[in-house]
Amino acid sequence: WQSQFPDADTNPRFWTLQALVKQQQQRPEEANTAFRRAWHLAPDNTDVISSWAWFLISQPGRLPGQLPSLLAQLGQTNQEEHYPVLAYGHNALGDPRRALNWFRKGTEAGQDSPEWLNSYAALLDDTGAGAAAFRLRQNLEARQGRPATARRRPDPDPQAGSIQPPLYQFRNRAVQLGMNWVSLGRFSVRESYFTAQSAHDNLRWRAKLVRPRASGRGLLRAEPQPSAGALLELQNNASNLLWTATLGRNDRLGNNDFQASLELTTQPGDQWTLTTGHTKGGRALDSAEAWWLVARNSTYAEARYTPFSRLDLTMDVAHLTFTGPEHNTLGSGFNIAAVANYSVFRNDPAWTLSLAYQNQQLGNLSALDGTSAGALSASTETGDILSRQFERIGLYNRWTHGEPHALYRTTPSPKWFFGLGAGYVLSTSTPDLGADIGLGWRLTGDDELAVSAGWTSEGLSGDGRFNLNVTYTLYLGEQ
Repeated sequence: WQSQFPDADTNPRFWTLQALVKQQQQRPEEANTAFRRAWHLAPDNTDVISSWAWFLISQPGRLPGQLPSLLAQLGQTNQEEHYPVLAYGHNALGDPRRALNWFRKGTEAGQDSPEWLNSYAALLDDTGAGAAAFRLRQNLEARQGRPATARRRPDPDPQAGSIQPPLYQFRNRAVQLGMNWVSLGRFSVRESYFTAQSAHDNLRWRAKLVRPRASGRGLLRAEPQPSAGALLELQNNASNLLWTATLGRNDRLGNNDFQASLELTTQPGDQWTLTTGHTKGGRALDSAEAWWLVARNSTYAEARYTPFSRLDLTMDVAHLTFTGPEHNTLGSGFNIAAVANYSVFRNDPAWTLSLAYQNQQLGNLSALDGTSAGALSASTETGDILSRQFERIGLYNRWTHGEPHALYRTTPSPKWFFGLGAGYVLSTSTPDLGADIGLGWRLTGDDELAVSAGWTSEGLSGDGRFNLNVTYTLYLGEQ
């Protein structure tokens, strides 16, 4: 392979096969090095992660090593094919609680080999659930025509510890150049931007510089001049409670306005994820005029429930306020969003079917402040640039292979997605159609050029929306 393809050592599959060969040759140190090379090339490739995790499980002398973080990555995918490595991996790390959880999920998903069920029963015995272990063996041995027997629980090892990897752990480093065209109703906005992101032991940061430019003026008296903005995002790393803080600056028709946010995310159980936060000074997407003039402030809470591995249910409730350039309140209300995602297929390609409902209601709209009124045409009112009511229900199909534009590696090139959606806008009694498509591919090495486009027939303002995004991303390795 290497003799025919000089760049083979840039392919993670090459190093995975190299690792398997070294493992067969009883050269574990070289096998571990090859697995690490494969993982550095594709840190989010679940095949590489799973293969390396199985190898480490078979090498007790190397534990815990990299195994906790590998299992944390696999656990976030919640894919059935990874249940065995998650169960045996957490058991090898001396974490019976998490191991039992994955044994349970695997059994519910159809894992029923004698080796699997006997390992599950042994762990139940070790954790004091002898009756459940006996019933499990009884079911297994009934199939094999043998009587079930109880196993004596061994004395616990007082020196055994419990190693629990953090729920949130990031390792990516990348820089990205991009250009995004967004049609927001009566005119469009073009943003040129530069983004850099890096992860460290206890912190991940992302910095973004952006230069927006208008194409048209809509209800504004004059076309907005090109402006500039900046954003810094900080996020803790290697933690079970994730916090994300941002601080930035937006230029609103020559007036500098600060943007800030704080968000907390935690997982109180295996099936629940809870998020709450507050954002101040964000861009309003109700219309192109509001994007340039109005600040959107939101206090929100989100709950995500995963009843089984293929289904995610999410509910988001937010209280909204919109402020003008003079920091007076132009409108307030709420936004409710509910989404059900069902994974029909997980890989090659993944197919997700989504049912979504959104309801934005602004009950109180105030008169425009002097600065806003001066920037808009004489007859414009607040309700012309902010959506008093938007209620929609829709169905969306999305097929994906990797994630174009991502600041972390996903799958080998090419990466792509394609989506089709249809819905009904209850607030205007009109049907709504939408589509999006994207493609990303490697150019010279550890990089990606990506292009994507999306269209919907009716947005918040009642007008159609279109966007086009082009990015070049350079991946800088892992910490």
